[in-house]
Amino acid sequence: MSRILLLLFLLLPSSTSFLLPSFRPSLFPPLNSEPDKTETDVVTTPTTEKAPFIAPPPGSSYVKCGRCQASFLFSDASLPPKSRGKYLECSVCSHSWYQSRGKFFELKEGFEFIEFEERSINRVHNNLKNNRPADFTGKSKLYVGNLSFNIKEEDLTEIFQKFGEVGDCSIVRDETGRSRGFAFVTMVEEDGGKKAQEGMDGEEVDGRVLQVREPN
Repeated sequence: MSRILLLLFLLLPSSTSFLLPSFRPSLFPPLNSEPDKTETDVVTTPTTEKAPFIAPPPGSSYVKCGRCQASFLFSDASLPPKSRGKYLECSVCSHSWYQSRGKFFELKEGFEFIEFEERSINRVHNNLKNNRPADFTGKSKLYVGNLSFNIKEEDLTEIFQKFGEVGDCSIVRDETGRSRGFAFVTMVEEDGGKKAQEGMDGEEVDGRVLQVREPN
């Protein structure tokens, strides 16, 4: 099943159009003003409240930031009544764009939303700080096999980051969400990937001897 990184958000009931990471799957109150065609409104005190992630069902409409690829639940109901659209600003990378009414993506069968976690947000911020593309994940992708089913992405990231910066870590799961026993870890630098492969291939983690190599 293909996955789409999603940052669920709540729009404040004001003229703002800043996308807020509250991780709350809810409907959004209508905004009180027509879209400003020259400026992008910015929230000065964004909420940090979070709730457990609940993946929206197929058919949900969303928008995607063209800079960092974070996706946000969004529909015509999120726009001021009778307006043609609204300027939006991504809460992850601050990229802004004009969102026209009806111009949304729709989650299709065979795809699912997964949470745009804090580590992914930190990766985007670090990329921008180091003048890299916002959606950059790394130069060295590694296959990590024979994983214990108890291992989580956070565990793998912690294990591999001693060899260098980890750009992305994804455990492959079945349709029930259970680990299939292997993952892909992307190191930001090639040197980090080489060191991680040499350092972790054949190492025992949680009772399993890892297989670490470049993907086929």
